[in-house]
Amino acid sequence: MIAHLRNSFSMIAWFLICVMVIHLESRGDDQARTAKVELQSSIAAAKALSVAFRDASARMLPSVVTIRTRMPRRNTDGDILDVLQGDEHDTFETVGSGVIISADGLIITNNHVVARAREVQVELSNGIQLPTTDIRTDQSSDLAILRAVTKKKLTAAEIADSDDLMVGEWVLAIGSPFALQSTVSAGIISGKGRGLGQMVKGQFLQTDAAVNPGNSGGPLVNLEGKVVGINTAISSQNGTFNGVGFAIPINRAFWITNELVQHGKVRRARIGLALNTIPQEILDDLDTISVNGGYVTGVVKGSPADKAGVKDGDIVLELDGVRVENHRGLPDIVEQSPIGKPLKLIVLRDDKQLELTVELVSAEDADVKRK
Repeated sequence: MIAHLRNSFSMIAWFLICVMVIHLESRGDDQARTAKVELQSSIAAAKALSVAFRDASARMLPSVVTIRTRMPRRNTDGDILDVLQGDEHDTFETVGSGVIISADGLIITNNHVVARAREVQVELSNGIQLPTTDIRTDQSSDLAILRAVTKKKLTAAEIADSDDLMVGEWVLAIGSPFALQSTVSAGIISGKGRGLGQMVKGQFLQTDAAVNPGNSGGPLVNLEGKVVGINTAISSQNGTFNGVGFAIPINRAFWITNELVQHGKVRRARIGLALNTIPQEILDDLDTISVNGGYVTGVVKGSPADKAGVKDGDIVLELDGVRVENHRGLPDIVEQSPIGKPLKLIVLRDDKQLELTVELVSAEDADVKRK
């Protein structure tokens, strides 16, 4: 009897061991299958992103040009070298990029790419070289336009709405870094509303897509193959890319372009305010949880803001229906707003919103004194 029980227990134990082995093998197979599915899903996602990069590049590359300029060489001998060596020895070649925005050859680039140039030539993505004419520049924004001389229609780039961009979105920087034509690099929008100091006006998009010398004036492109910005500058200690590049938002670039096309210069409006970030002690005293806007630290005497009734300590919330996100945002909104037209200005004063009316003036006419 005992022997029989021992045999039964042995059989049961053996059966349980077999079940456990089968379960573990099955579990291992399930894990392997899950890992395989996850790997395949990751590869599929990577391939989809690769296809998006490829398609966006293909749509944009025909509209990107390499810009070659001949600049005066700086020397102390001046006209003596011109006489002895001729004009060819008095110039050198620099390379930048540009983007075609109309079929008749209108091109956007940076001011620093073509400023002071004695001759400017563009090279299309297919290698065709074209002369240019009608160069118009705006040093304040570092933007310029020019026209390629051709009887054939060129491929104009599609334009996106840069106001819709979000931090974290994929973008491509396309241009001719180090004279390497039709180079594409990928990255994301790593910041918005960046300032580059007093030398260049406006707010910039920040990207970690590689931007190097020669990329200047080329397009920053979304995954739909549409232009969202014009690559302009890098933050670098050695002159090459260190992970931070800056681009002019295409909405702003188009406003500047239209001004240059229609008026030959950029007409900018002025309001006459000095702004800063909202002090924390002010925010703590407000009933609302959070407030976006610009804190008024000074009003220029006789300026549109002064005449509208703006006071020190006001928080500017909105101008002409456009929200002011921070103190750096208002100057862009102001300079692109209509001149001499009554505009609604919303300010926060003593925790109450006030609606004022302001008429902006041209910067050229803004001969006013600070209070």
